[in-house]
Amino acid sequence: MDPNITPRYLKIHKDDIIYWSKRLSRQGILKGYEGNLSIRMGTEYILITRSLCDKGNLQYDDIVLANMKGVLIHGFYREDAQLSSEFLLHKEVYQNSPQSRSVIHAHPAHAIIMTLLNWDLSKQLLPEGIVYF
Repeated sequence: MDPNITPRYLKIHKDDIIYWSKRLSRQGILKGYEGNLSIRMGTEYILITRSLCDKGNLQYDDIVLANMKGVLIHGFYREDAQLSSEFLLHKEVYQNSPQSRSVIHAHPAHAIIMTLLNWDLSKQLLPEGIVYF
């Protein structure tokens, strides 16, 4: 493992993931087991929420470290823990966007509704949206 990824470094980034996971859960952006959060750790590793964990009650052992091949390196203390099925999505973002440092994959209800209604998301619904499109 990369010598720069120390236990303190892991804790700091796990704290970040827990903070954002709980905040997004309180805001209704993440619910229950859906979605995942990750942080790139150097060029070869991803710190990511594990499969089947409640994002509103995220704990340290719900966050694992894997290399880009999906091999678990650190953090599997639970028998029922598995690497998220969304790991490949996070990996693709990091490999295709080297400047990306973190990924939040969520399923907010309003975005799902817009998709089901087949809304044209290229249209500016609010002035604030101009920044993002």
